[in-house]
Amino acid sequence: MKEDKPVIPEAPSTVPVKVKTAQEIRQQLINELLFQGLQAVDADHLSEPYSNSAVDFFGQVLDIEPANSIAVDGMRKVASRYLSMADSALANGARDVANNYLAKALRYGASQSEVDARTARQAVSTKSPKNEFLLAEKDLDEKDDPIKLRLMELAVKAMRADSRLTIVARNDAEGRWIYQQMREYLVGYRLRGNIVQGQVPKVILIDMAN
Repeated sequence: MKEDKPVIPEAPSTVPVKVKTAQEIRQQLINELLFQGLQAVDADHLSEPYSNSAVDFFGQVLDIEPANSIAVDGMRKVASRYLSMADSALANGARDVANNYLAKALRYGASQSEVDARTARQAVSTKSPKNEFLLAEKDLDEKDDPIKLRLMELAVKAMRADSRLTIVARNDAEGRWIYQQMREYLVGYRLRGNIVQGQVPKVILIDMAN
């Protein structure tokens, strides 16, 4: 009788596990920080609050790798965005807001000449007629903070001068929005004026002398 040979189980095959090197771990961290930084820029989370802002993420990368071109470019994007915000604020006459944005732009990589150009423009803008205040079309479209701050300032000016006003807007809906914003800031005071359509949005304080 033929005896069956015992079956000897084969040793399990071993697949070598690749262990990441320190350089690979470092690069993975940098890539994740860059991705989050670019997302923060797209979301306009530039520097405030600082935690998880674009400046926070790009700054961490530059601490690890000071010459990282993507992080350097990311900081320039932040500075450029603050310059753009300063332009909008200046167009609305919100000089304090503009100066705040310019200081941040300079801090995060804007050149002194870029900031000086806005400062010079600010000096020129102060020579506009005292009772006419232009409103930036871009900010009216976006209804962002600079235009709201500007309308608050104008509402206070109108109240202090006890002035009637004329709102020049591109359409009736825009004019009503401007009036509504100004009225909300003045509790117990009734703004007097009218809305007219025009190509250049502005607020005119009729009883304020030039």
